[in-house]
Amino acid sequence: MKKLIFSLSMFLAYGATNAQPILLPNGDFENWTNLSYDNPDKWDNSNLYTVYDYGFANVSKVAGATSGYAIRLETKVSGMDTVGAYFSNSDDPTAGEGGVPYTFQATNFHGAYRYNITAGDTAWILLKFKKNGNVISDTMYPITGSQSTFTYFTFPVPAMAQAPDTLIVAAASGNVNSYPKAGSWLELDELSFSDNIMNVIFPDGDFETWTNFNVENVNDWINYSLGEVTKTTDKYSGTYALKLVSKDDGTGYIEEAAVTLGAPNQMPGMPFTKTVDTLTGYYKYVTTGTDMGGIDIMLTDGSGTPIGTGAALILQPLTNYGYFELPISASTPPAMLWVTISSSIASGTATDGSTLYIDNLRLKNSPNSVGKLVNDNGAFTVFPNPAKDVLYIKPAKTINKTATVNIYDMAGRIVGKHELHSNLGGVMQVQTAGYTPGTYQYEIQNGDVIMRGKFVKE
Repeated sequence: MKKLIFSLSMFLAYGATNAQPILLPNGDFENWTNLSYDNPDKWDNSNLYTVYDYGFANVSKVAGATSGYAIRLETKVSGMDTVGAYFSNSDDPTAGEGGVPYTFQATNFHGAYRYNITAGDTAWILLKFKKNGNVISDTMYPITGSQSTFTYFTFPVPAMAQAPDTLIVAAASGNVNSYPKAGSWLELDELSFSDNIMNVIFPDGDFETWTNFNVENVNDWINYSLGEVTKTTDKYSGTYALKLVSKDDGTGYIEEAAVTLGAPNQMPGMPFTKTVDTLTGYYKYVTTGTDMGGIDIMLTDGSGTPIGTGAALILQPLTNYGYFELPISASTPPAMLWVTISSSIASGTATDGSTLYIDNLRLKNSPNSVGKLVNDNGAFTVFPNPAKDVLYIKPAKTINKTATVNIYDMAGRIVGKHELHSNLGGVMQVQTAGYTPGTYQYEIQNGDVIMRGKFVKE
């Protein structure tokens, strides 16, 4: 699935200025975070996005019920996001898509589990049997409470009028129709089926085969893509550069590699208030086809509404590092600057293996604009989450000037503005009783320190 943030539809002329350039947050791509994790073979699972979006794996292997390994699903927290874990042998288990061949007409489902499910949360195991593409049996088994040691279970399977040809198995560490709770975990092993006469082991239901991966995430940039995003010593300056590679997903569809300026579980971009500037940097681009890379820029106001039409630069094939400039302009002062970089800009011309190298991104003529983004996730404490009637915001230390707090809905529209003063005891109450239940984003700014995150209104 394509995840390119903005379309690249225009090529803008170069500009020039003599002002002192300012490096974008990790615009030289020197800072990376390494993550080593084990991934279960033959199972789709939440690691496929949490590793890149949040920098952690919430599916892992643990010691099995009697020997070998079991699978562990754990709901984890990143900033203001609570991220549930899952595994499945289907692309979309709730919709009944995919699955694996299976013809045994089971009447019982067996396995071993242990768990600790946070109060108010429910873990689930889902089974769907299909015949000729149609679901003929659909069951969800809820799991609540706590079980500290592996215990064997037997759950009934609803009677099927005919033998199936396909089976879908999935499990989740927490609520699937509402928000999961932090800290819930579920471990499973030795999954099998029986018909009261014979017991049939489910393929890969013992979770014995795992592959270890080492992933390096680029700091201050969000990886939304399914292409390859890595660091490389083939750089223009410093030690590393950013390397983006378009990849065939196995079906002939080419997934571009793309990153956007920002940090996970925060609103993308960086504060930016100038009406005229120029993004500069160095790149090279290698492809065997007619592919092209691209850089896309969008300016927004405080409510998240785009200002102007943005700016885009098409990156043609180039063997050695070359310099580029991308002018930025707006009719009114913006609040935020978004930058997205992609290894392929259009599916029609995307080529497997197209590789974009990027280094040394700077704002050319902005000595008075916001330069290095100061994100301090410890500057304020925001609680509770979820919130019912009141959201409290407390600074880690006494603030010397007014802090502003903006609340946005998930469409980027501002729904509340507040001010926090040190003479109020350092704690502000944001009344949320009138908000529609759902997820909201907040932005707290005090001087050059900014903190962003999300909260849930119950």
